[in-house]
Amino acid sequence: GRLAWAEQDSALLLDESLYTTDLSQAIDRLKGARNLRGRRRAAAAGLARWREEEALRMNRPRQWILRDRVLLDMATKMPTSKKALQRIDNFPAKLVQRAGDRLIRIIAEAGNDREYRPPSAPSEVQKRVLKSMQSMVAECADNLALSAEIIAPRKELSAVVMNGNTDSRVFRDWRRDLVGERLLALL
Repeated sequence: GRLAWAEQDSALLLDESLYTTDLSQAIDRLKGARNLRGRRRAAAAGLARWREEEALRMNRPRQWILRDRVLLDMATKMPTSKKALQRIDNFPAKLVQRAGDRLIRIIAEAGNDREYRPPSAPSEVQKRVLKSMQSMVAECADNLALSAEIIAPRKELSAVVMNGNTDSRVFRDWRRDLVGERLLALL
């Protein structure tokens, strides 16, 4: 009785916008970048953009090009030479030769991102709402012998609570009928 669910989810995957990469948003996919400020954040944005371009060009996952942790170390330490790049833990030796000059130039040309403001921490009310939503989803998932992440991933619920993002798939199609309406009532 869940074939329609699979068909609806499969149809969502046909949306071409899912596969369009916005290079200016590459830093948003860099885990840990939200803690960087100023010039270090600008360097991280440039490096993340470079990595995204390389991943697309080589048709490889971003992490295969350069791990998040290494990229963040580069943005934090701001190396100015190939020798300095080599001193960064787990920096791929071949990458120094292939792209070292380009990476150093990206760091050197980084401006100063003074406009960035990290997302605020959730309020106590938001935490309670998120917890209630997660409990509701977990109960529904248990009743259906499904993983709660299939119904409503925590990240999506958090975006709903923190940003008011009701455009989430949690509120469409079979998920809306299953639990989405009740989740909306919590907002």
